[in-house]
Amino acid sequence: MIDIAARASQFARRLSGDAARHQRLPYDAEVHRWRAHEAWQVVRIFYAVMLVIMFWQLSSIWDNANTAQAVDLRWPVIWMQIAGVKLSATLVLFGMFASAVLGAVFYRHRAARIAVALFFVQHVALNTSFGYVNNSLHIWMWMSIGFACLPTVTDQGLVHSRQLRQQTLTVFAWLTGLVLLFYTLSGIAKLIGAVPLDPDKLSSLAPDALAYLVLNRLLAADEVSVLGDLLAMVPAAGWPVYLLVIYVEAFAFVALFRPALLQLFGAILVVFHIGIWFFMDIQFPMQPLQVLLLLVWSPFRPRQWNTRETVQALPLFGSAYLAATTHAGNKLAYWWRQEWRVFVVIGVLTVLDILPELIKRTLA
Repeated sequence: MIDIAARASQFARRLSGDAARHQRLPYDAEVHRWRAHEAWQVVRIFYAVMLVIMFWQLSSIWDNANTAQAVDLRWPVIWMQIAGVKLSATLVLFGMFASAVLGAVFYRHRAARIAVALFFVQHVALNTSFGYVNNSLHIWMWMSIGFACLPTVTDQGLVHSRQLRQQTLTVFAWLTGLVLLFYTLSGIAKLIGAVPLDPDKLSSLAPDALAYLVLNRLLAADEVSVLGDLLAMVPAAGWPVYLLVIYVEAFAFVALFRPALLQLFGAILVVFHIGIWFFMDIQFPMQPLQVLLLLVWSPFRPRQWNTRETVQALPLFGSAYLAATTHAGNKLAYWWRQEWRVFVVIGVLTVLDILPELIKRTLA
């Protein structure tokens, strides 16, 4: 087991590439304190926003409870089936209100954060049990669960205890990796769509793929978007945008090991989520904020922006740039040594992404 763990750790370090060698520095207490402080600033913002979100959701809970005849549970929350829709909604409503206030005031205490996560999970479960599955809050829910794992801290404890700081940053690393994994699986799904099994379907990498996707949605919903007419007139105008989104999503998980990419990828994903409204007239109000909290404002981001380091850290392209600008003997071999681990990670995740569908087809 020790050997496997050591090999995995070595694989992760090498996945960061040569561009990140300078970041693998000996322990620096000042930097460690700065990262822990930044992490708790993110936590404080999260629970302030959580108070607003939970208050915003109260009316929808109550409206659903008064209009629905029964709870169609899609999550195994058996107590709701026993208690009934009205009582379940009432308990979740008051629990969300109380826990949100506790979380905003006592965000440094684990018990308050556990209460927030507990009732927010119940709300998401209840919210998906009225016929429509709204997954816009799922990542936010996972963030509440992840932050519930943070230790209880004080200002003095955070300054003097390396263990508390390390526990804080470990939780952030796991949570950041989870969210980046979601984006990578989304990007992989788009890459799989690049080779459609059905010849009547358009490849996701086709020059007019984004135009087809956007216009098909607008026509189906009988809506008009800000940039929909532009895509209708010049379908290829959306091609570079769509290729950039697929690239960032597919390789998002690699940014966990190359922190120089966190702010760049985060900024692109923020624009992407807001841009969906400009193209498709669909709003994702929570997604830009969660990307800001975990990526753009990540405690693992470089303390100072360096364009050269960011370019060198780009999957596939950064190592090609390094090979071209250094005296590497065999530039192709150098590029492969830098990137083969990226291909391994994406390949494993691709298998995991398509495995459920393959099993489903096999059993059908």
